Amino acid sequence: MFWKSKKLVRSWTGRDPLPNFARSSAADEWKERGESLFNQGQFEHAEFCFERANIQDRAIQAKACRLRIVATRLPPSGARDAGFLEAGSVFIKCAKMSSGNVILARYSDAAQCLQDGSDFRGAVRSFVLAEKFPRAVSLAAEIKHYEKAMTLIRRYEAHIDIDLINRVTLDAKVYYAEKFKERE
Repeated sequence: MFWKSKKLVRSWTGRDPLPNFARSSAADEWKERGESLFNQGQFEHAEFCFERANIQDRAIQAKACRLRIVATRLPPSGARDAGFLEAGSVFIKCAKMSSGNVILARYSDAAQCLQDGSDFRGAVRSFVLAEKFPRAVSLAAEIKHYEKAMTLIRRYEAHIDIDLINRVTLDAKVYYAEKFKERE
């Protein structure tokens, strides 16, 4: 009675329309709200909305984006690397659940996270799955994994700039020549 006398609460009589917060939300409303939150960069809340709408691929994408943001905010450390690796793993899961060009975008996101988390070989694999062959070749060469770089060049030569091919090929020849000299 005290709360009613102060007009701080109101009882529902049944004649008034039911307040919006008291009705259950439809999946399409959760999806719409999730998309809005996702576009605003509020990935944790978007993930919740997508889960309520039973849209698992978008919920997983929101989770991956959230993990990437958290990792980005950490100072350089093992925890930061681990955060990027977890985000990359979730982006790969998201890619496997996706279709069309979205697959390529998610593998690209995964590759960047894996690279930021220092899993360079995993990043090379994901760049290949994202069809970003020049990035895959460059990274393989950067980590001196020339066997992989040359395999990628042979397989995807038509998609790789000739200057990159020539540079990596020369670097590989020099690398293996030096290794051969060390053995003598």
